Order: sequence, then structure tokens, then C-alpha cells
Amino acid sequence: MGSVTDECNCPQCNYPHANRVFYYRAGEETIFCPFCGYTYKKTRAGKGYKEQENHGHGAFIVGIPADGGKQILQMGAFTKSPTRANAERWMQAAEKTGATVLILTIVEDDQIVFLRGSKAELNKYCSGDGAPTE
Repeated sequence: MGSVTDECNCPQCNYPHANRVFYYRAGEETIFCPFCGYTYKKTRAGKGYKEQENHGHGAFIVGIPADGGKQILQMGAFTKSPTRANAERWMQAAEKTGATVLILTIVEDDQIVFLRGSKAELNKYCSGDGAPTE
């Protein structure tokens, strides 16, 4: 299956580095926003398509240790609105496994709040400029 990966503006928060993957042979598409956690999937269903859209409640980027001192980056989103306390407990549990939480956002009062990292760091991870250095 052929695909094209590019950036687009998030339909929810307008973040300019949302990830869009278009599978051109099947006409399928996914969008993920690492800022607010918005997700969209368009998949084949019989002779038509099925669309699923999830409102963003926050997102994260986690670094998982790999060979040679490198990290594998994993992005994800919260499917329900976490409280600040729940998000901080999630972050502590993730770090107990050896992962490093690099970016963590939640949505509070319709505003995206960084509990870990910053928008400048997120931009570096998502814009193809490479991971920030310490």
C-alpha cells in the first residue's frame, strides 16, 4: 500500500505540525495532533469509508530506551480528559518503566497546558528539525 506522510494544521487547535498519513491506493487517511491529541481516521468499510474523529484531551511524547543509548519516540493521546493529578500520576508510572516523558499536555478550561516540555520543544520533535538537545 502506498502512502504519503506530511504535516497539516490540526482541525481542532490549528497546530501546524499535525501528522497526516494518506494511503493513496486505498483512499484512507489518519491525522494525529501531538499538541492537543486530536485524532482522525478514515478507513475502508465495504464499498465505502468509515470515519472516526476523536476530540483531543492532551497528548504525550515518550522516549523509550533503545540500544546504543538512543531512544525510540512514541506519541500518543489521552482518550478522555485527565485531571492534572491523573496526568501527573500517569507520567510517574511511565517513568517507573524506564521511559522518559518528553512532552505531556492536557486540556484545561479549553487551553492546552504543558505539564512536561514546552511548545518550542514539541515543535523541534514534530517539524523535522530533530530532537532537542540538552
